[in-house]
Amino acid sequence: MAHLHSLLPLALLLFWNTAIAQSSAVTNRTSRYAYGQIENTCGPTDQSMLLLTLTSVPPKKHEQPATPRVSVMLDVGPVLPKTLVFPARNKILNAVRCAPNCEPVPSGTIVIESLDRKGASGHYDLKFSDGTEDSGTFQVKWSHEGKVLCG
Repeated sequence: MAHLHSLLPLALLLFWNTAIAQSSAVTNRTSRYAYGQIENTCGPTDQSMLLLTLTSVPPKKHEQPATPRVSVMLDVGPVLPKTLVFPARNKILNAVRCAPNCEPVPSGTIVIESLDRKGASGHYDLKFSDGTEDSGTFQVKWSHEGKVLCG
């Protein structure tokens, strides 16, 4: 019994190191859709909307966002934090993944934690129709590609 008692500190140390290593692996994981942009746009009935586009590489000026990408429309001036749940009741507000073909995101969430004049940040947890899943954080800047007039 004394022999087992002397192994307890070693077992605790091993457990602690494993827990720290796993925690570091999760926090150091690179988000697939960490970049992108947010921009003013017009909704399908000509109302002002925001378009959030998440990509795997920083966007380039005057170019379409890279694929794969996830895009979703949301109301202007959302109350934060704003949790978008998919599939949405309103099909206009559903997220779409283009990789390279575009299709609705069947399940998941995007949480917008901050939105200001510099951009937006948050996190996502998405499941795609091909069975893949992805989660991570994002930080995007505003796209200022000209003025948008709706209505």
